Amino acid sequence: MKKHAANRSTFIPFHPALSGWTGVLLVKAADEIRNAFGDRLAALGIGTKHFGILFTLDRQGAISQVELGQHMRIDRAPMVQHIDLLEGLGLVERTNHPRDRRAHAILLTEKGRKVLAEATEIARQIETEFFAPLSIEQHQQLNSLLNQLMASHFI
Repeated sequence: MKKHAANRSTFIPFHPALSGWTGVLLVKAADEIRNAFGDRLAALGIGTKHFGILFTLDRQGAISQVELGQHMRIDRAPMVQHIDLLEGLGLVERTNHPRDRRAHAILLTEKGRKVLAEATEIARQIETEFFAPLSIEQHQQLNSLLNQLMASHFI
C-alpha cells in the first residue's frame, strides 16, 4: 500500500515497542485501510462514511433519514450534511416516506448504485493489497476472530 501524505493525522504514532499491544495494532491497521480507502474514494467524490450510507441503502432499501442515522450511528445534523452531499451528486434522493408522512425516505439512485459498485471494487482492491502477506486461511481466521470479538462487545 502506498504511503500517505505526511500531514495525514493518525490515531497514535507507531513505535516498535507498541507492537505487543493488539489494540494498538488493530487501530493502526484500521487507520491505514481507512486512509487508503478514503484516498481512492475521493476520485468518486465520496468519503468512507458516504460509502457506508450507500452500502446501507443498497441493503436496507429506502429508509428514513433518522433510521439511517441510527443504523450508522451518525447524529442528525451530520447525517443531513451527508445526505445533502449525496443528493447533490445524484447518488440518493429524498422521497415521501411510505409509512410516515412527516419523514423523508432516502433512496439510492441508479447513479448511486453505479458509484457503489465502483466503490465496492475499490474496497476489494484495498483488502487484497493490505492482506496480501497473509494466506487465504490466515485472512479467513483473522476475519472470524474479529467477528467473534465484534459479536461479544459491540453488536
